[in-house]
Amino acid sequence: VVASIGGVERIFLRFFEHFEATTPFTIHETGFNFNYTKKLCRFLRDRGVLERLSTERKTKLAKFFVSTSVYGFGLTYFYQKSGCRKSIHKYAKEGLVCLLESCTKVEFDNLILLLGGKDRALVLLNGKWKLSKSYAKRMKAIEDCHTTFPEEPQYVADMTITRASAVNFSKEPGLRFMSSRRGIGFSGKRVKRLAKDTAIKTRKVVRKSACCLVTGLYVTALTLASFTLYAWFFAIPRTLWPYWGKSWNKQRVKGIFIILGVVLLSAGITLGLGAIVWLFIFRLPYM
Repeated sequence: VVASIGGVERIFLRFFEHFEATTPFTIHETGFNFNYTKKLCRFLRDRGVLERLSTERKTKLAKFFVSTSVYGFGLTYFYQKSGCRKSIHKYAKEGLVCLLESCTKVEFDNLILLLGGKDRALVLLNGKWKLSKSYAKRMKAIEDCHTTFPEEPQYVADMTITRASAVNFSKEPGLRFMSSRRGIGFSGKRVKRLAKDTAIKTRKVVRKSACCLVTGLYVTALTLASFTLYAWFFAIPRTLWPYWGKSWNKQRVKGIFIILGVVLLSAGITLGLGAIVWLFIFRLPYM
């Protein structure tokens, strides 16, 4: 099915283009991005699609994830192209790590060498400020797994470990649901586990909310400071780009309607700012 659609690259690009089209006002891919690209990459990994690729195809796919094809658009592209940003796009990071998790030790070592060595690979994933720490942990998990399972991809070893853990988990009386006449309760270890999971989820929501707030603040500042030129010269082209294509079709028509909405919004903001400037410059001094 994947091959008939156009391969992993084509599927990834379609999800990636959707992300780019639905986040026209973000300079950096932060906040609540309603997109399933990460889940797609993990789905392809867990179903063995990436694992079954030949060594040549895995090499080609690794090059694709670090190429300009998934650099992003607008200022994101400029930052990456100019070298101001050392890391690759967050969805390219997920795709690359899922690919590495689907490799044997020999394939993993070859791909790391292709990327320029382990230090270079970590820079691509974590950035020069090492903000994306989760990818470094996953790289470490891959290396640890290959020490024990050198002939198996990391995710296969993980599944084996998970199944064994699930069996042990069900056998431990302290971790099972405890039934009584009063109902069903949780053990102390179970409560701690749930509390930890809740804390992790809460931290993610708070972090993403903060990212959205910061994004909204700098977008507002840029829009006002540039008299809405930011929207005209950045947001509108960025929104239109994924939909334009090479010929007239439903996607292009859909993109045009989206652009019309952005144009009307920008025009309204422009007229509003113009009215405020006119009021302060020409009317208030004479009152």
